[in-house]
Amino acid sequence: MNQDLIRRIARLERMNRKILRAGLLLVLGLITVVLLEVGCKPRTPRVVRAENLAIIDGNGKIRAMLGAAPDGGVGFFLRDKNEKDRVRLIVDDDGIAGIALRDGSGRERASLATTPEGSTRLTFLDLKGTDRIRLGVERDQRGFLEFSDANGDTRLSLSVVWNGATILSAMEGDQRFRSILLVAPDGTTAFSLGTGSPKGQAKILLKVDKDGNPTAEFHDASGEPVWTAP
Repeated sequence: MNQDLIRRIARLERMNRKILRAGLLLVLGLITVVLLEVGCKPRTPRVVRAENLAIIDGNGKIRAMLGAAPDGGVGFFLRDKNEKDRVRLIVDDDGIAGIALRDGSGRERASLATTPEGSTRLTFLDLKGTDRIRLGVERDQRGFLEFSDANGDTRLSLSVVWNGATILSAMEGDQRFRSILLVAPDGTTAFSLGTGSPKGQAKILLKVDKDGNPTAEFHDASGEPVWTAP
């Protein structure tokens, strides 16, 4: 009876050892699989590095491009279904940032640009690519609105300079002033009719000073007054 009990105990011990070894092998196998899975899992890149990137539509046509130029500039271009650039966003090698809008024929019709020094200008162009309207703020804090003719010559200019003076100028071609209306910061208002010279030499000057006193002057060809009132 004791011998049978001993044999049973021995068999149970052998079975327990086998189960223990099998369990250990299973655990080691699971650990190995997990480690291999972690090591082989591809990492999602946080940065994509390329000189140019093109986006195409379902027909294989390039509709958008992002690229860097050898001179240091960089640009982003949006194209229509005919692969013509319609929107251009550029920072050139001089640091000027700009956006240009083009029509269906590829002609630039409007642009907005800012220089590193802070000057900003919005420009509208005609079908020939000539600047016709300009709106902006210069580095010297002058805000302006200008209208040009078909030749690109400024014909009408409205500006507010750094000290608050407002100036409205009408010109012939080649920047020759014909009339100027000035409102000074202190309230003085002056209106001049010129000879069409680049310097805006006045022939007739009408002025009302800050105290409301009016004056009128007529000048000869040399700019000397020949008649004043009162």
